[in-house]
Amino acid sequence: MSSRKWVIECGERLPTQSESFREYSNSIVHRHQTLDVEQDADMYTKEHEIWSECALKKLELQRTTQMGGEHWVEPYLIYVEGLQRVALNQALQSLQRPDCGSWETHFHRRIIAFYHQEDELLRQGENIWDAAQADEALVMYGRR
Repeated sequence: MSSRKWVIECGERLPTQSESFREYSNSIVHRHQTLDVEQDADMYTKEHEIWSECALKKLELQRTTQMGGEHWVEPYLIYVEGLQRVALNQALQSLQRPDCGSWETHFHRRIIAFYHQEDELLRQGENIWDAAQADEALVMYGRR
């Protein structure tokens, strides 16, 4: 399935016809452009803890990457990939339990989607991730 291209405003004003638009691909928001009504307060809290941990890791890598620029992105994506593997293993273990309910399954799905979205958007460029955040197109904003 191809990703939908999202057109983002440039700055706080609408761009003129001669100005270009920034576009990003976001397969998760392409599938679900609405808020997730199943996201409860517990999910929200845990998701934002994970988001905060990742934001701190980004800052740490940005400060310690000697080359500057966007050279922190690849080490960060390796970090996110490791977290995603852990989340996938946790989800698989939960699904094997007979008492695993739909809330737990949905929670794991949202966490895995967050890691996927971090990877997908940052591979398009840091400015693309920033645009998606400004557009509130991230899973952490309650998107499905």
